[in-house]
Amino acid sequence: PREGTAIFLCRHDGRLGRDSTRYARGLLGPDELSRYERTGHAGKKVQYLLSRALIKTVGSRLLGRPTAEISLSGGVDGRPRIRGEAQAAISISYSTGVVAAAFGMEGETGLDIEKIREAPLGVAKRYFSPAELAAITAAEDPAAVFYRLWTLKESFAKYTGAGIFKTLRWAWFDLSGPDGKARLIGEHGGGDIFFYSGMTGDGFMLALASSKPDAPVLYRCEPEIFLPA
Repeated sequence: PREGTAIFLCRHDGRLGRDSTRYARGLLGPDELSRYERTGHAGKKVQYLLSRALIKTVGSRLLGRPTAEISLSGGVDGRPRIRGEAQAAISISYSTGVVAAAFGMEGETGLDIEKIREAPLGVAKRYFSPAELAAITAAEDPAAVFYRLWTLKESFAKYTGAGIFKTLRWAWFDLSGPDGKARLIGEHGGGDIFFYSGMTGDGFMLALASSKPDAPVLYRCEPEIFLPA
């Protein structure tokens, strides 16, 4: 949707067939192809190809431009942009077996997705606020609360372009409100940034930071939708 934010979740098994790989590589620009070639890990190469193919396919339909004309650049703040489309905000996130991408028009967006595992309390003790740590340890499902907080922090870091380690030092979230929504506290204070977070239903936690007050629309897709089998 052009008025709000759309999130696309693409599950995959870490492999791409020969035709899919050839097609996705053909969509890459010179800088993207160079980055792809420099990536040594096979799984990360698949993630990179899937993310670019997804962004270019959706961007083509959203912006009414040929897929081959959709190329990405890194802004001065590190956030990816579609060249020639300053109003289009995108954010990309990866986790085990999934690629996620958020698209918004006329605003900013930041997306994070994580596979829910055992809560790493050592990380929480070092980087989270006392109130956040207390919320984790008191929860019936500490892992879910940890990853909700972590993805919120990551989404905010991507929204601002500040980076996760800087964000961890001064951005904290309160989950105790009666509506269950996350509220940003700390030096920034939140302002006109809206946060959405929750489980995807298949073992992942997702969080979005957006300048749009409307809830995002979530789409699930398979690689075969935008890549040849």
